Amino acid sequence: MFQPFFDIIKRSSEKYGNAKAIGSRTLIKTHQEVKKVKKMVDGEQQEVDKKWTYFELSEYKYMSFSEYENLILQIGAGYRKLGLKKEDRVHIFAATSAHWLASAHGAVSQSMPIVTAYDTLGEEGLKHSLNEIKQENIDNLKKAHEKLKILSFEELRKLGEENPVEPVPPEAEDLCCIMYTSGSTGPPKGVPLKHKAVVAAVAGVNVIVEPYLGPVGVPAVWESVKKGIVAKVNGGSPVVKNLFWGALWAKSNLLRYGLPGAEILDALVFKKVKEATGGKLRICMNGGGPIAKGTQRFISMAITPMINGYGLTETTAMGALMDPMEWTDEALGDIPGSIEIKLVDFPDAGYYATNKPNPQGEIWIRGDSVMEERPSQHYFDRKKNLVKTQNGEYIALEKLESIYRSATVVANICVYADQQRTKPVALIVPAEPALKKLAERIGVEGSSIEELVHEKKIQDAVLKELQQAGKSGGLSGIEIIEGVVLGLVTSAQKLQRKKILEKFKKEVDAAYARND
Repeated sequence: MFQPFFDIIKRSSEKYGNAKAIGSRTLIKTHQEVKKVKKMVDGEQQEVDKKWTYFELSEYKYMSFSEYENLILQIGAGYRKLGLKKEDRVHIFAATSAHWLASAHGAVSQSMPIVTAYDTLGEEGLKHSLNEIKQENIDNLKKAHEKLKILSFEELRKLGEENPVEPVPPEAEDLCCIMYTSGSTGPPKGVPLKHKAVVAAVAGVNVIVEPYLGPVGVPAVWESVKKGIVAKVNGGSPVVKNLFWGALWAKSNLLRYGLPGAEILDALVFKKVKEATGGKLRICMNGGGPIAKGTQRFISMAITPMINGYGLTETTAMGALMDPMEWTDEALGDIPGSIEIKLVDFPDAGYYATNKPNPQGEIWIRGDSVMEERPSQHYFDRKKNLVKTQNGEYIALEKLESIYRSATVVANICVYADQQRTKPVALIVPAEPALKKLAERIGVEGSSIEELVHEKKIQDAVLKELQQAGKSGGLSGIEIIEGVVLGLVTSAQKLQRKKILEKFKKEVDAAYARND
């Protein structure tokens, strides 16, 4: 028998009652401070003023499971009082927060599908998501202008409190949400997910990690955690520094060979690091994109075991999930019970399911947690030209090349994105006349293009020009390149990415290193 998604909330309230369910902080005050920073201006490093913004936040305020269930019932009743009914869509445009979650759960309690337009979509992405879902009230909203009625979250809650209604249970085949994900080209794409998909995904996760559930973060979050710890350790005395890195190496080897002693190192060396994250973490989870193996091992040794997951918006995040009792940094983990996976040959990249000793190929996924096929569906890019960056967002390499190629200094270009980085870099064949004119403008001497491409001031100026071309072309922040490599391939050469990157890996690594 199908159990609706809202039953998960009800069961949690009944089982955990007054235990803490959700915590949040409120903004007390915004502080601004002007500091001097070094910046490249017209190819020269200068000190400029930069305004920094700091947020002063309150202490955490918690709600119990019972209080949270009551809150979302009130939000759902508030929607009903506003005139919404079952199957009407509730559009949420906001950053992730406790209010976001309650707004979504409130809609689910009344079988109203939510439509997510996360705040990084940008203005055009928001317009597209509003138009595509054809919400009933959009035309009225456009006509309203200054008459538009605006309610705060608290006012919506109070409206529901004063006008209570019973929850409306959905059917398994009812739409639960349209989850927007970054599009490879063109506008963002909305993935329709039914209630059965969300319930299946929750069940699939529960079987593997229910006893250990902890925070989930994208790779960029864990990289920041690691960098913070490393900076503090390396800023200490030589004794502290050597003790930490020696203990990290020792613990890794003790666990690798099943030897005792790791607990002693935790108590003596890593105690303060663990306490900095609350001291109670049992596991932490990485998702949204691949994480560097070194970072996964570092977090796992210094704080708590980090497990990996793999999935897609289209599969309700189902794909693979590591069992904490089988921790390794060599694999992603188990296949959740809510899906099945098939490995299919991908000849273009030389991947075959028959490869020995490691079969390779394209992953096909099916199961209740997978979005259903639609005749209207169409795709905009080849899979080999899509790269998922450390932020967990996809970028389309050919799309970026078509925009950056408009820069006057570019004769040919190959954009490369490392999955363990947040932004791409570009390998460029410069247009010789434009490059020489650029050199004259910024005061760099050199008679040949071979000399000019190795000048740092030239590289910085070319990077700035391409970044401006990207912004003018409407690229998002994660699509703006952060480094360039000049003079690598002939302007007539076809872009065979794999071969180009194999040949020029050292130069690409150097381009990324300049931003570390």
